[in-house]
Formats: sequence, structure tokens, C-alpha cells
Amino acid sequence: MKLPEGQPPRCPVCGSNNVAWVLYSPVEMNDELAMMIQTKKIVLRPAEQSPANKTYYCHHCGYTW
Repeated sequence: MKLPEGQPPRCPVCGSNNVAWVLYSPVEMNDELAMMIQTKKIVLRPAEQSPANKTYYCHHCGYTW
């Protein structure tokens, strides 16, 4: 699995730049992925929660797109 690079876009609802990528499990956990989850750069969601495979999650307002 290739992890995302760079910075996600600002939230279209609140304008926050506190945005993470959304990955849907199952995924192969490794040290880099664990660090990105811990630092809130990635949010891990169960595969059954993947409506139209939303890509980003805003930590500020909770919007997912």
C-alpha cells in the first residue's frame, strides 16, 4: 500500500487545514502508517463505512469528503 504524500486540501466547510486522509481497512499496518495515524495525518475507518470512498476528514468540524 502506498501512503499519501504532501498536505491534503483545506476543508471546504470550515476552511481548516487540520485535515487528514481517510484510509479504509483492512490495511497492512507498519511503523510509518502507525506514526501517521498517531499524528492525525491519517484516519483509519472500517471498509463498511466507505460511502463513495471519501478521501479526507476534517479534525476541526468532522466533515468527510
